[in-house]
Amino acid sequence: MIKDILSIIIVVIMCKIISINNIAEAQLDTVPIIKDITYSPDGSFIAIVSAPSFCGIDENNYRITVVEAQSLYPVAIFTGYHCPILDAAWNPNGEKLVGGGSEGISIVWDVNTANQVSISNHVAPGRSDHAWNPEGTLYIGRTGGNAYIFNANTGEIVYTLTGNTSISAIDWGTNNVIAYGDIYGQIRLLNYSTQQEISVVQHHANHIGLVKWNRQATKYASADRDNQVIIWDANGEVIQSFSFETYVTELVWNPDGTQIIIGKIDEGAEIWDVTTGQKLVDVIINQPITALDWSPDGNQIAYAVFPVLENLIEVVEVSTLFPTRPIADAGADITILANPSGTANVLLDASGSTDSDGTILSYQWFESSNLMGTSISQMVTLPIGTHTIQLEVTDDSSQTDTDTIIVTVEEL
Repeated sequence: MIKDILSIIIVVIMCKIISINNIAEAQLDTVPIIKDITYSPDGSFIAIVSAPSFCGIDENNYRITVVEAQSLYPVAIFTGYHCPILDAAWNPNGEKLVGGGSEGISIVWDVNTANQVSISNHVAPGRSDHAWNPEGTLYIGRTGGNAYIFNANTGEIVYTLTGNTSISAIDWGTNNVIAYGDIYGQIRLLNYSTQQEISVVQHHANHIGLVKWNRQATKYASADRDNQVIIWDANGEVIQSFSFETYVTELVWNPDGTQIIIGKIDEGAEIWDVTTGQKLVDVIINQPITALDWSPDGNQIAYAVFPVLENLIEVVEVSTLFPTRPIADAGADITILANPSGTANVLLDASGSTDSDGTILSYQWFESSNLMGTSISQMVTLPIGTHTIQLEVTDDSSQTDTDTIIVTVEEL
């Protein structure tokens, strides 16, 4: 397995190994742009696609670097391209990696041996949107307005997907359904097992630039050049629609398919709940984001910016992006004697409530659904009996928490 080669850097150039010194010299030749980031299926490694934005320089600059996900230590570098690589994709078992770009070829690599498995036929310039079938035997690539399915072992074309218009975005779901959009805003679903078209929908009014299935293939997302993002179910029915003021560059699902990162040019990224349509958090980065991915365990997000960072990418813990909930503390249960009138004055105290990353803005005391007061220390008058009182606190990020206190008023 790939873990057996963690102590060395393997550089493959047309199936030949070059020295680390040559890599360092190549890095100085030009300023690369990180075009794509993708975690391996088990989350152990990250493939980083980097290249300048033009052809014709030292081919060492066009490469896919595989790094260990936790340390970001490079374990393999795959080259053999002569123009910018646009993206890469792991096969489902994480043993192969395919990548291609503007020169119109795709190369499949055996990640464990660092050997080249196949090179696809040149069909047209601009190969991108690589994705694998569920079995990991075929992959798809979009080029020249069509999409081609290739045999991963031979590189031969086994199927051509043309649609009715020019295909501009495509993805292959784990349900073996291919979703693809065109320059006029249509999205089609094709069941590759039966090669039957499932649906044709048009809610976009402009060129579709991104189509991405979630891991469960229960939903997919699409984005167009009007900066609209639509969330669909697997049958092509709209679930949510979002509009933005700037161009959407990335759509990345979380592992359970309930949230999505929407990357925007020059404006960082946002995480949205696709069920409620609520924006959950802004991912604030002061540089343009060029690539994003969400780790398979859901705990980390890897991103790249321009200019390129020294470590190529950064990895952040998802938990640090979301504000933590406040902790409500209604105090210990109270037992008190009633006065001669059969009531007792009770001081409710929420001063033990805390918020580790913000400020508690409101305190509310309820008995059943009746609001009793809104002070951190609230005096209430209660009759003889047992009373269940709930404290609800809300902080400056609209996060809430509750706690309950039992107040028993006994007869004198």
